[in-house]
Amino acid sequence: MGWDPNLQYAWSRVGAAMTCNVDMDKALVLKGLSNEFGNDPFIHDMNGVGFHHMQSKNIEGFCSPERVDEIKDLIPNMEAGEFPEKF
Repeated sequence: MGWDPNLQYAWSRVGAAMTCNVDMDKALVLKGLSNEFGNDPFIHDMNGVGFHHMQSKNIEGFCSPERVDEIKDLIPNMEAGEFPEKF
């Protein structure tokens, strides 16, 4: 699809936050994704975040303590418009 791997990583972590009920300002994160990677927040919500949430919510044991800790560490930065560059 041509999506930036760092964008896909961010989408997966925001979707995981939804799955694992980690508090976040989703609208703020979506706005930050738009600012950082382009496209409308709706595109990020439907094509990325929502997709990852729908996949992860049916995986048994997905919300392990380690994963929740990772997400809780990342979300405040994402709310501030800072997205990790893993790739």
